Amino acid sequence: MPTIGVPQSALHRAFDEIQSSGHFTEGKYTRLFEDAITHWCDMPAVAVSNCGTGLFAVLRMLPKRSGIAVVSANTFFATASMAKEAGFKVVGADCSKDDFCLTAELLDRYAPGNVDVVILTHVGGGVAEDYERIAQWCKDHKVFLLEDAAHALGVGSDSMVNPCAGWLGDAAVFSLYGTKSVPIGEGGAVVSNDPALVERVRTFCNYGKRRVGSVVSYSGTGFNFRISEWQAAIGYLQMKRLPEIMERRAQAAYALSQVIEPMVKCDDSNWYKFIVSADFPAMRLTGQVYAASDQLTASFGLDGAFPNAAWVAAHHKCLPIEEGLYDGMTAVEIEEFLGV
Repeated sequence: MPTIGVPQSALHRAFDEIQSSGHFTEGKYTRLFEDAITHWCDMPAVAVSNCGTGLFAVLRMLPKRSGIAVVSANTFFATASMAKEAGFKVVGADCSKDDFCLTAELLDRYAPGNVDVVILTHVGGGVAEDYERIAQWCKDHKVFLLEDAAHALGVGSDSMVNPCAGWLGDAAVFSLYGTKSVPIGEGGAVVSNDPALVERVRTFCNYGKRRVGSVVSYSGTGFNFRISEWQAAIGYLQMKRLPEIMERRAQAAYALSQVIEPMVKCDDSNWYKFIVSADFPAMRLTGQVYAASDQLTASFGLDGAFPNAAWVAAHHKCLPIEEGLYDGMTAVEIEEFLGV
């Protein structure tokens, strides 16, 4: 599991400040955390309690024509579950064997003509190889593109060669759960190039509360999906470390690649997972990105044939990877650590 490498002195100072301020939610560190994500992604951001609630909040605000959401069968059950709870009928689509993600070609094959929203899951630490064509497909079909970017915080550059999740879609949601590359325990963030959408999410996730000057009103629609100042402080301090996190995880991935090449590669990755063939005889593993029991066919009872997703679940596993894990190890020592 990834470590939280924030210096204890910085964490203690932040926690002492929160304790003294008396503001345990909606305070200074929530703003700092959101600003840090905004700065990294170059998009407005709002912090939420987790990725699932972020997905739900966005989906609840979307107008429905058919009420159909297309979701890749190769994703965590919560992705489809949030769509269902938001009132959508979930239709599955198969994934690519190359990067385990949706493609525009698969959307053509699986999406009905009246779909309202496509939920694109970026799998494993990068963005989908076919991201640009998927975004264009959604624009051409007037479909809202929501990105489940739970794995993808930190990915992206200042060129469209390596886009950040959310740049091409209508909104993206990140996870900062304890297993993610940027862990804070629990937490998430919604980003969008539409500032009005981000503000609607902010209101929805705070019981529908809206403040104009000193006047507070409530829309009557919303939930408490906020994060605490304690979580936000860890998130802010982790975001300050994000270049270091990315570099050190890349170093760990490079060390592993001296033993075995990853099964899934991309131009830019936070190396949330190091995915290899199921044939690789390592004894020490971190499970799979999505096992068959996680995929929607089993976990959600999704109807349809998704042969690529079934192949993906049967043919991959993930090796341990985190900051500094393989520092100083030779290839032989890494093999011994993995139990090869």
